[in-house]
Amino acid sequence: MAESEDAGAFARETAPYVERFKEHFREFDEPAMVLLKGHLVIEELLNEIIAKGVDLVPRLDFSKKIQLARAMSLRDQENEMWKALAAINELRNVLAHSLDPQRRRSKFDALLAVCRRCAAP
Repeated sequence: MAESEDAGAFARETAPYVERFKEHFREFDEPAMVLLKGHLVIEELLNEIIAKGVDLVPRLDFSKKIQLARAMSLRDQENEMWKALAAINELRNVLAHSLDPQRRRSKFDALLAVCRRCAAP
């Protein structure tokens, strides 16, 4: 009897978490998937850029890779593209570490603003 009581208590205690999980996985989040895959492709490109300039590619997080690739790019250090890459990384981090839709929207809007500046003539 004690085991079934424990199981019932466990089910009641975890029910809110199960519902929260279901809530966040009801729909496929295509924009998030696109951003996460794009982040991976960009990171591969940053690794290629860094590998062309150094013999041993250090293990760095994404933001440090952006900084190193930017430093290696002597002619394009002021290009808005670097800000766009940083904004992509910030949005990716919010997607990976937060379920707060306001934070997600804020980072998305920041990325959109940088991309618009990049596209401006």
